[in-house]
Amino acid sequence: MSQEQYDEKYGIDEEENHAFVDKFKRNLLVGDIVGGITTGIIHIPQGIAYAGLNGVDPVYGLYVSFFPVLFYMFFGTSRHASVGSFAVLSLMAKDAGEKIMENFRSDALPPPTPIETATMLTFCMGIWQLLCGIFRLQFIVSYFSDSLISGFTTGAGCHVLVAQFDNLIGVTTHNSSSFFYIFERVLRIPSQIEHVNVYTCIISVLSIIFLEIGKDIISPWLAKKHNFKFPLPYDLILIIISAAASIILQFNLNYGIRVVGEIPEGMPSPILPNFSIFLPSLIHSIPLAVVTIAVHIAMAKMLAKDVGYQLDDHQEFYALGLTSMLSALFPLYPMSTGVGRTIASIKAGTNTQLSSLFCSGLLFLVILKIGSYLEQLPKCVLSAIIVTALLSLFKKKDELKRLYIVSKIDFVGALKVFIKMFEIFR
Repeated sequence: MSQEQYDEKYGIDEEENHAFVDKFKRNLLVGDIVGGITTGIIHIPQGIAYAGLNGVDPVYGLYVSFFPVLFYMFFGTSRHASVGSFAVLSLMAKDAGEKIMENFRSDALPPPTPIETATMLTFCMGIWQLLCGIFRLQFIVSYFSDSLISGFTTGAGCHVLVAQFDNLIGVTTHNSSSFFYIFERVLRIPSQIEHVNVYTCIISVLSIIFLEIGKDIISPWLAKKHNFKFPLPYDLILIIISAAASIILQFNLNYGIRVVGEIPEGMPSPILPNFSIFLPSLIHSIPLAVVTIAVHIAMAKMLAKDVGYQLDDHQEFYALGLTSMLSALFPLYPMSTGVGRTIASIKAGTNTQLSSLFCSGLLFLVILKIGSYLEQLPKCVLSAIIVTALLSLFKKKDELKRLYIVSKIDFVGALKVFIKMFEIFR
């Protein structure tokens, strides 16, 4: 039977077929546009907020939300993974950077800056990711048990949370090298009561309430009652309102509230990382590479299975490595796949990696023109964004309970990893 006879028998009209295909492609494009812009909107507050966790200026958070997204689009096989800022990785990168700067001894060269160490860590992280691809080590991901990942993320989340206390109440507490430094830091807070900025506390509380009500009450209500699927960017709304109020009321000058500070406009020029710290960075970047691989591959595989497409996990090692190394030609900090950001992208309608183009386009405009308007943004607002993002992590108490019932050994393993975090980040 010829193609013409087949079409005539089964009633297939060529014009209708083309019309269907065109409509399908338009729907895919609309989904990618909406999903890309939505993801870009989420990138902005997260990038700026997590820059503080890395100990670098906020503008570098905008860069990490732009360059990796653009590079991963060319090399990655996951249609939905949103590469960019990641809270736990940011804290690890800051800790690794501080160790590198402490051990740096050279009379000929000046000590590296925080952004130089962060950029070199990103470059070295890419080397390890590429090596994993070359030696086909994707099987190692299967050895990352749920108990290990749960204990690690929860332990690191506690440290991220405690690190926000200073900005939330407007005080400065000194770090300690003690094994139990996290408890010491909490216990020092009462001694700082007289230095607490009341206005900062009020803004912090109001910000957390706003985000919690928006994400946990308003969004579910809109989705249930009105089938509203577009995720509202509460973080960005909070940033816009706070920055505008700070500019009008001069929060920094009139109320002593800490603000973000200078955010330069314009794109940075590409430059090679500081290779004087290559060897120590290569060593300290190993845990960063492992965490990035574990989070990204696990997330990408789950999404591919749920949506129904094939993921090349071997290619993903190359994608991560090339993304990290190319991104390190610009000043930024280590990146990974953001779980919440990726899920929001899917809900907004993302279909392919083409959405990254629209996401990067939005970030490009922000970096060029809008960044300077965020200079008066209160730092406590950024800390509030981080805290609310971490609250969902601590709400998983039922998961630990289930782990204890199913396997005492896995529960103890998660507990050991959790305690190990005190040694890693002290």
